[in-house]
Formats: sequence, structure tokens, C-alpha cells
Amino acid sequence: DGETKDFIVRVKSGVPASDAEVIMGSCQIMFEDLSPCDCVEYSFQEAPDTWRMSQLGQDALETYRGMKFDNWKQMLVGPTCEAQFRRMLQIGMISQFYDPQLFPTPDDMKSRYQVTDEKTGKLIQLPHPVSGLRVWNAATQSYKDIDTQLTGAPTPQEAGKWWADFVEELKGKHGAEYIDSLITGK
Repeated sequence: DGETKDFIVRVKSGVPASDAEVIMGSCQIMFEDLSPCDCVEYSFQEAPDTWRMSQLGQDALETYRGMKFDNWKQMLVGPTCEAQFRRMLQIGMISQFYDPQLFPTPDDMKSRYQVTDEKTGKLIQLPHPVSGLRVWNAATQSYKDIDTQLTGAPTPQEAGKWWADFVEELKGKHGAEYIDSLITGK
């Protein structure tokens, strides 16, 4: 199809080049083979210059984009425990891609994005939004930035009002005093 592709090949010392191994990964959504050069890379706000490789192609990312904002809203509308509800309210609105399997949080950041369910003792992963996404463009030999915004999420200009309105809905459902106490951690 005329598309330029990059591949990573491992050649072991003393072994003929004809026995070189092409390094491949697998997309965790589409289950198709991916060259590492086709994998989406991500970074977090806490370390914006540190890029990590996901096992996800850009086509799968675009397919997945439409589901994540509604999933996040459902975690707030129907939380599994109070600790999760409290931390999610304290984190605030998530309008950027997140996924603990596709974009794993590094160990040194995990404590901010995990809570323990008081009833079951189960560790619950909280959404940790990415701050950057990119993919390698073999034709230009440069990275191409990918928008991190989730489908259905308010724009940055609308986010403050949207979040305030959503918190008001939650206060109507659960009581203002209760929601305020969770947000402030008191």
C-alpha cells in the first residue's frame, strides 16, 4: 500500500543475519501484531518528558476513545466503595485517556491512583489520565502527537462548569454535606 514502516530487529552475536528476529508486540484491544514503532506512547502530567510504550495501535485507540468518558462517569454515579468515591471526587473530572492496563501507572505514582475497598480489602485502580500521546511516523522519521481528549468529555473551556454541574447532581442524589465532606476529605 506504499506505507513506510519501521521495524526493530534483534541479531545475536555469532548468529547469521538470516536468523535475525523481528521484534513484535500485540495490540491489547485488536489482538493484531504490532511493530514497537506502531505502538502508541504515553506520558503522565507528573513526568511529561518520560514516555512509555503501550501495547496499543492508533486504530484501536480511536475505537476505544468513545467509551472511556462514560465509563468514568459510571464510576462516580455507581462507586463500589466510599474510598473510591472520595478519591475520584478529589481527583476531579477526567477528560483525557486513562486505562490501568493500556497506560499503566508507574510504581512511584500508584499510591495516588489506588484505594482499598474498606469492605472487601480489594485494591481499586482509579483513573490516571495521560497528559500526552504520540506515535512514530516512519515516513517523516518523527513523532506525531495524538489528541488525549475523550469523546463526549467537555472541552477544557467547558470543563469547570461541567464539573460544577455534575457535582451538584451528585449532591442532589447523595446530599450536599456528604459530597462536600468527601471532596474535602473530612
